[in-house]
Amino acid sequence: CVGCVVVSADKKEMLADGFSRELEGNTHAEECALKKLSAMTKTAEKESHEATPSRYTNLCMYTTMEPCSKRTSGNKPCVTSILESK
Repeated sequence: CVGCVVVSADKKEMLADGFSRELEGNTHAEECALKKLSAMTKTAEKESHEATPSRYTNLCMYTTMEPCSKRTSGNKPCVTSILESK
């Protein structure tokens, strides 16, 4: 099983985590963590009325396996999702 965590690089606070097949749809660990982070960011934006609260900037992702660059399932590759999330 592959795992992933997203942390605040400044505060060393874990913001989201994920593991392979955690969510529906043949998901990879990075995809799960990014989906959770996206949901948290949207909630924080509504509560703080900021475009992107500072807690969600300058982030770092750690994974137990190199993110994929090609998917046979039709899902977006993790590398692409990670780069697009910046």
